Amino acid sequence: MVLKLKHLRTRQSYYKRIILFMLIFTLVLFIPFSVISYSISAKNISNSISFSNNVVLSQINYRFDYITTMIGNICLEAYLHNNAQQFLYSQDLDYRDVITYMRNLTETTIAANPSIDSIVLYNQKRNEWISTKNVDPPSGADLDAFIKTQASIPRLKPILRELTRKQGNLEVQTYVFSYFMYQFSDPVSGNDSYIAVNQNAGWFLDALSSIRQSITYAGSIYLFNGTDIVFNNSVDLHDEAAEFLIKDFLGSHKNDTEGIHPGKYRGKKYLLSSIRLGARENYLFIIQNHDKVFRNLSALQKEYIVFGSLFIIISIIILIPFSRRIYSPVLSLVNSISETESATGRPEMENEFEYLQKMYRDAGELNRKLLIQSAFYEPIFAQHQLFLLVTDNTEETYRQFRRNLPGHWLALDSSGEMFVLLFKIDRFNENKYKFEREGANGLSSLVGNFMQNFSGECCDFASFTEDRENLGIIIRIPGNIAGAEEKMILPFIENCRSIIKLRLGLTASISYSGAAANVLNLGELYRKAREYLQYRFIFGEDSFINGKRCRINIENKELHYPYDLDEKIIEAVKKKDLSTALITLEDIKNSLLHLQYTNCTICTMELVNNVIRIVTQADENGSLGQESDELYRKVINAEFMDDFFRELNQYIRLATGKPEHTADTRKNKIVSAILEYIQNNYSNPNLSSQMIGDFLGMSNRYVMYKFMESTGISLNEYIIDVRMRKAANLLRNTDLPVSEIAKKTGIENNNYFYRLFKKFSHVTPREFSERCRNGPQRE
Repeated sequence: MVLKLKHLRTRQSYYKRIILFMLIFTLVLFIPFSVISYSISAKNISNSISFSNNVVLSQINYRFDYITTMIGNICLEAYLHNNAQQFLYSQDLDYRDVITYMRNLTETTIAANPSIDSIVLYNQKRNEWISTKNVDPPSGADLDAFIKTQASIPRLKPILRELTRKQGNLEVQTYVFSYFMYQFSDPVSGNDSYIAVNQNAGWFLDALSSIRQSITYAGSIYLFNGTDIVFNNSVDLHDEAAEFLIKDFLGSHKNDTEGIHPGKYRGKKYLLSSIRLGARENYLFIIQNHDKVFRNLSALQKEYIVFGSLFIIISIIILIPFSRRIYSPVLSLVNSISETESATGRPEMENEFEYLQKMYRDAGELNRKLLIQSAFYEPIFAQHQLFLLVTDNTEETYRQFRRNLPGHWLALDSSGEMFVLLFKIDRFNENKYKFEREGANGLSSLVGNFMQNFSGECCDFASFTEDRENLGIIIRIPGNIAGAEEKMILPFIENCRSIIKLRLGLTASISYSGAAANVLNLGELYRKAREYLQYRFIFGEDSFINGKRCRINIENKELHYPYDLDEKIIEAVKKKDLSTALITLEDIKNSLLHLQYTNCTICTMELVNNVIRIVTQADENGSLGQESDELYRKVINAEFMDDFFRELNQYIRLATGKPEHTADTRKNKIVSAILEYIQNNYSNPNLSSQMIGDFLGMSNRYVMYKFMESTGISLNEYIIDVRMRKAANLLRNTDLPVSEIAKKTGIENNNYFYRLFKKFSHVTPREFSERCRNGPQRE
């Protein structure tokens, strides 16, 4: 009996220990597991929402930056237009030109970009505004009032501002993005003119209205301009609460916009995600109700409690019968469990849940950054792939191009003729906007954007930067258009050269390869364009060079100009006969104009060596040693043959010891006589360098050389310029037919006269005459 009671007590004690152990085991295992799982779930949900919100905000910001760049380019193009420059910086204005320009802006730029509200020009000298849109109050006064409240106005950066306009007796508030462009000082100073493009912000606000469904755990979108809420699509949060949350956030997290941040208003919790727009204090916010976001997690917490309670109850129910069977070996079981824990216990990874959560967050962050960066680097990557395609034009390279850029028009199978052009900016020392060689890469990209906009939709266009100063362009004319080269490509090239001169104040040499239909022929086209571009050294700056123009040079098998000219110039330098030396130099230059590029460069260096050798031998006191070294440096760096011969000409003058003023005086007398003779005989169709030389008693080559040396332009170009100016005067002030005017200016062929006059004035004679009748008379 005692033994039975003892057994019963032991058994009850065992059951108590089993139940107590089960409770402790459940609490120690289940509660930490539940807490850790809940914490990880909360973090994962938070990070998932943060990533989703950042993707939505980044997409909006990307579109905003894209539209900003587009409108900025429109603002810059409008600012660079001649009529805009005339209005902005002239004291005296021709309002008909300005009004015509504003009308053209309305019918073209604004019509093509419906989001543009208006374009406003302000002339500081006249304190006068003009706008494409007449509103009440005037746009100028509205802008003036806005600018006076600003600390600074950035160039080509959108500034969100509110406008008040009257529609009858009603005042309507609207928002616009304003882009400003000025040249000298910030408009806030009041000392400079400017142009402003006002873009209606409605497109942006409409875009915000349509993205609510893209937000995980639906929240509200708010656009905040630094002082007020401009837009919201909230259905459950009033503006007062939103404004409090936003200002509280900016006060503590202004420079920390990563992730989501908690906020609290009147006891309710909210989550805020934000991104900054543009150059001002403009922010986009997504505000979400904390309880709605984590409602599933709260349900999970309750389920854990219910599940834990059931687990304990079921475990106890199961363990009581089971413990009866294992009562006798209970000690061995405990020892066995202890030994098992000791034998199988492995140190767990420290903070493994935090480690996995960090990996997930880092992967999401990396993906977000890659999405943002891919949009920025895509054009650079495309240019790199194009450069590889033309430099290593193999089937494997083309397959790689199609894999990397499957949507590019070169990767799609379509018919049409392709052309390769190379643009090289000639000089940086004199240009309208003081561009420098260090910025050639960015300038080439700007030229590429101009060309692409100008190419329109009639052809496929792609550009790549060959080096800092060379821009490569690939154009394809879709379909099989007869005479596409003559009708489309050549006019496109001429217009490109005019645009570069007019808008950027630069000249560029352009080489043109010809046409091919197969993408695998692009390498050959590129090679030809590079070969032709070398001949800019011979043809000079602002050259258009193609196979037709280079044909004589390329087919010329001569390796050297006539060797007797070497003997002649050497003898002239020895005798210090400057006149003979300069004429011989001109003969050598004329001979070099027809050689292949490689042979030409070899001959020029050989010529320099011969001249320096003869001068050095005759220089007894060694006074020309430094000038010889300087000559080597200059001729090696000469980009054009004219520069080369100009330096050599000056060196020979120095070596022969001829006073500069004597030569200049005689030269000026000769040029003055030439100019007077041309003015008196421009109507003579036989006027030529030979006719002028006979009159002056000189050779025609010496006349052309002296004129080019003094004026920088050829004699023939000057004669044509005089004739075209006389023709323009007759068209402006007389009613003579075009054929009669052509004869009076010494040109007997009417077609040739039309071509010359259109090249001179960019319009036909009849169009010029009609414009003069309809417009103001000018000299």
